[in-house]
Amino acid sequence: MDAGSSPAEGGASFGNGSQLSYSYTDAMASPSMMASLPKYLLGLDPAFRINMTFSPRFLEWGLRFLANSSQKSFERNTIEVLKLAMESRREFANVSDKVTFEYRHTGKLNLYSSCESLEKAQKLSDLKNTYGAEQTILTRAEAIEREPALAHTTAILLSARCGHPMTNPEIRVCFVRV
Repeated sequence: MDAGSSPAEGGASFGNGSQLSYSYTDAMASPSMMASLPKYLLGLDPAFRINMTFSPRFLEWGLRFLANSSQKSFERNTIEVLKLAMESRREFANVSDKVTFEYRHTGKLNLYSSCESLEKAQKLSDLKNTYGAEQTILTRAEAIEREPALAHTTAILLSARCGHPMTNPEIRVCFVRV
């Protein structure tokens, strides 16, 4: 529940515009985060920075973060948060059956800039789906059916980057139920 009198008024939903995204539980500590750590520490990423301090608490936190950055720890931590999110989704469904309010059930369409990133996303989606997430890898045609504007923009760029002909029906994207 938000502290404000309406959604996105400074409470828990302020930063995500009142969106409930139960499947977005990826742990921050991960092998990919480790690969990007130097640019974050040097302040070279416009969206994410780490301000280093030499306090014992920061160093302790940093060591625990590094210890949780293996693939095995990333998957374990992601699934543990996903289990909590799925429980939250079930409870939300119980409440929404009893209380009248404005709510829309939608999803997100994630586009990947490389075949490698899509393959990683598919493996993680398969893992999450075994724990109740509802993520589907779509063909290019299925993505365009859900979002016709993709026919002339991002989906074509994705197919070109993957080295496939622009009309290849097998270019995939990920649809995530939120």
